[in-house]
Amino acid sequence: MSNTQTLWRSRKFLWFAVGNTGNNVGDALYAIVMPLFVYHLTHHLTAMSVMTALAMSPLLFGPGTGVLVDRWGANRLVAPALGIQVIAGSLIAILGMTHRLPIGLLYVLGGILEVAGGVYRGAWMAALPRLFPGRGPEARAALGILYVITTLIGPFLSGLLLPRLGYIALLWINVASYILPIVVSITGVPYPVTLPETTRISVVHQLLEGWAALRSLPVLFRAILIEAAQNLVISSGLTTVLIYYLRHTFHLAPGWVSWIVMADGVGALIASIVVPRWGPKGIRWIPVVGSGLAAGASFLLMVSVWWIVPVVLVLLPLGVTGISTAIEMAVYHQIAPDVLGRVNGISRLIRGLPAFACPLLLAALTHVLTVQGTFLVIAVMMTMLAAATLHLTRKTKITKVDPLSRQIFAE
Repeated sequence: MSNTQTLWRSRKFLWFAVGNTGNNVGDALYAIVMPLFVYHLTHHLTAMSVMTALAMSPLLFGPGTGVLVDRWGANRLVAPALGIQVIAGSLIAILGMTHRLPIGLLYVLGGILEVAGGVYRGAWMAALPRLFPGRGPEARAALGILYVITTLIGPFLSGLLLPRLGYIALLWINVASYILPIVVSITGVPYPVTLPETTRISVVHQLLEGWAALRSLPVLFRAILIEAAQNLVISSGLTTVLIYYLRHTFHLAPGWVSWIVMADGVGALIASIVVPRWGPKGIRWIPVVGSGLAAGASFLLMVSVWWIVPVVLVLLPLGVTGISTAIEMAVYHQIAPDVLGRVNGISRLIRGLPAFACPLLLAALTHVLTVQGTFLVIAVMMTMLAAATLHLTRKTKITKVDPLSRQIFAE
């Protein structure tokens, strides 16, 4: 593929994007249907939050996934991971059809499904530089935009189909989405066979190599820490609380709740289109703007009307997704392909630990302080984080000790 040819004219990329995007549509559908399904079964925020925390569990295995990807190659991991997802998703749907699905078993199957999905995502992300030589960052940005579009499609389909087909039918649609990337890999875009030189190096040594590569880029590392701090209070755990808030406080129908959650994808789509235009340079200032915007949006949650929720769901991702997109652009521009899987995995772990804790923390706060009290805590914490981010950025600008900033701005 010529470097002057846009990726959108490449049949190989388009076919790969079909499989990837189809899978993401299923994931986005599952992400909105499952919390609503758990609320339907239990009417408890805690149960919903545990399921959401399990959705974050792949991030905890990020470093291990990165080692597997760098050592074995994506070609050995994609099909098995998707196959496990098909099995786990099918069992959830079948047991749901029998109306004999204990919540504990749902947690187990949901956790297995999510971990396998994390392996699949880690594999295809690390394979991009080899699938599209010289176009890795561009491919990641394009697929990122498509991913955000699927976060609109998933809730839209849920709102459209849930009142007509019910939960189980949508769970089966999600299962079908796991098969599409396998079909694409077999019929046109096989993952490259890789034989990494680090095969005989110990796992610990491989992880240390990935850690060293990440720590050598201090501006990138700081941005990851900023997003990690945000994830403690405004990651998917907040979305779960808002779903509960709309259903329990305002008694909105599941279909309407699904459509309201679409607003989250609108803000994320804007951020995913705008941020890549700055390339790796955005990592220097986007965290400041993003954290400030997220702090301001979080205070709007204090307004106790249902329509403020979609407003906040548009504004929050402008900041949060802006930061995560800037991080991904910097990683693909600055990190060598041989350690990309490990760096991605370590980055996902750092950001994933607070994201995993977020649903459980917010559920506990809501139990003690009520939903409105939880919103106040979120707003205060986000304001403190925005102030700290601004201080650190100003300090870096004054001392001029950051080698990454000089490297990036020289490009």
